[in-house]
Order: sequence, then structure tokens, then C-alpha cells
Amino acid sequence: FRKAHVGMVKGHDGHDSLGTANVAANWARQLQRHNRHAEAAALYHSAFTTRRAALGVAHPETLEVQASWAASLLSLNRLAEAEEVLQEALPHHHQLSAAAAQAHSTLGQALRLQGKLSEALEHFRFAYQIFSDQRGNHAESNVFAAASNLASMLHDAKRWEEAEQMFRVAIDGLEQTLGKQHA
Repeated sequence: FRKAHVGMVKGHDGHDSLGTANVAANWARQLQRHNRHAEAAALYHSAFTTRRAALGVAHPETLEVQASWAASLLSLNRLAEAEEVLQEALPHHHQLSAAAAQAHSTLGQALRLQGKLSEALEHFRFAYQIFSDQRGNHAESNVFAAASNLASMLHDAKRWEEAEQMFRVAIDGLEQTLGKQHA
């Protein structure tokens, strides 16, 4: 990816293109898988900037790389930056899409780690609701992951009964989907 990225930039006289942005995003994914989050964040930012200029801020490919950029910032513990990137993206997502739910979940995590528990709770609850509404669309594991995230947030907020209910939703759902031996 590194050679391809350098070659594409040289081939376009230093001007960014969608091809360069795609290579940068692919390269960033590989770096992120190898815990090279700082390099990944820089490439995701580059890809985001190019896609935003070429495709617009609300284009699904722009939003996808923006979410990946935020996730890499979260991995670097650059929480306020991740929050800002996700807050900017949310208005442009189709409100009930899986991508919007994932953005809410990631934003919830950034807020939670900053100690903004009530705001985080809202985003985790919204992510769970979106994924719940999509049940039957092969999104079962997302529902249970969102239930677990929400349960953990409720636990942190010392809302024990609600947390227990959501943990039960997650456990029961995983047992039903994967079988008791895997849940």
C-alpha cells in the first residue's frame, strides 16, 4: 500500500484524488490492524479530507472513513478529537442506519472515557435502539453488543436494575444466537 500510495501521489503531481484516498484508507486499515494507530489516523484524515472535497460530507464513503478516523483517534486516547469528528459526522448519517448506530456507539465510548456519562448514555441507548429496530437484517450480533455496551454504561452510572436487564438481553441473545457453549 505504501508504494501504491506514493506512486499515486507522484502520478498526480501531488494532487489528491479519490484513488489516492482509497489507497490511503486501505493502508490505514492495515496499519490499524497492526496497532499502528497514529499512522492510521493520519492516513484516515487525509482520505477523509479528499473524500469530503470530492464526494461531499454526507457521502457514505466519506462518512465511513470519518468513522474510521474517529476510531483511530479513540485508540490513541485522543478522546476530545474523536468526539468532535463524530459530532460533525452524525447529522449527515441516515438516522436509522447501521453506520449511524456505530457512530453513536463510538461517540458514546469517547464520551464515557471523558467522564461525560449522561451524554454517553444517550448515545449508547440510541445505538441499541437503532440496532434493535434492524433485528432480522442479519444484525443480531450488533444488537447484543449494543445491549452489552449500554449495560456497562448503566452499570457505571450506578443504575443497577436497568444494567442487569440490559446484560440479560445481551446474554440471552448471544446464547440464543451462538448457543450456550459459545456465549
